[in-house]
Amino acid sequence: MASELGVPREDLRAIRQSGDLGSGWKKERNAIFITSAGEETLRSIIANRMGISEVGLGKTEGSPMAPKEMSVLTIPRNPRLLICTHPDHGEVRVKCVNNENFMRGMALRARPPAPDSRVWTLDGRSPRWLGRW
Repeated sequence: MASELGVPREDLRAIRQSGDLGSGWKKERNAIFITSAGEETLRSIIANRMGISEVGLGKTEGSPMAPKEMSVLTIPRNPRLLICTHPDHGEVRVKCVNNENFMRGMALRARPPAPDSRVWTLDGRSPRWLGRW
């Protein structure tokens, strides 16, 4: 989230600890999860601090961080990785929770990688049954 918004992680932590985010986040073990309502609040807080309109911070279809459609090409032995084909980007690697219910040819949506990474991130949940969403 910090790299997507172009804000240091310390600033996000300060916003969270100040209480401005409200109940838009939760902590599980050592991970912080921000809800969709919390994400909207966070984007508006950052936009107000930077003095820009909130339009530039949203995930729209034209945004480079918007999820893109692709299909599964192969399923490697790594249980948290898929190799997919994208019409514009060719062969890409997609990080997922578990690849056991994916099949070749399945369509999925993934977000592009952060600037310092090459692995895309699966958008949404993994399939519950083999080959079916």
